[in-house]
Amino acid sequence: MKDLKGSEKFLKILDQTKKYLEFVENQWNKNFSFTFALMKELTGFSFKKNFIVYITHPSLKNGIYLGKNKIGWGHHEDIPNYSTIYLWHEILHSYLSFSNLDHALIQLLTDNELRIRLNGGKYPPFLGHEYLKPLMKKILPYWKKYLKSKKKDILKFKNYLKRTLKKKGGI
Repeated sequence: MKDLKGSEKFLKILDQTKKYLEFVENQWNKNFSFTFALMKELTGFSFKKNFIVYITHPSLKNGIYLGKNKIGWGHHEDIPNYSTIYLWHEILHSYLSFSNLDHALIQLLTDNELRIRLNGGKYPPFLGHEYLKPLMKKILPYWKKYLKSKKKDILKFKNYLKRTLKKKGGI
């Protein structure tokens, strides 16, 4: 380890990771006021938790909620504001579970709605895990109505979806 820490290759990767940390922090701070207000509005959550984000080199392409309000993050910017969008995705895993329904809702909230609010565009097509796209397609008509509602509560919406989709053949 001692030899590795002083090597030219390690120092280069460390420098790139530090620059990436600065990039992510600047992007997050630039978008924070808008995205915080939007996520509060869309979920009904107060977002009072504090998080520790472990930044890794972006070539590792990781984004993971580690539990206990800790996130592992390092990814290239595949689209504008990628880090902001997907850090919110991981934050929401601390408020919702990893069930297919919860994960589909997180993807609708962040990968799709937050993305278009920050960058423009429309969905579908959806961004997110392929295995959740059929469920997101089922949810979409209800999601559009939810977005138009005045007072939003994602937990009540989730329970509504469970009841409604169960009657229509399951989730």
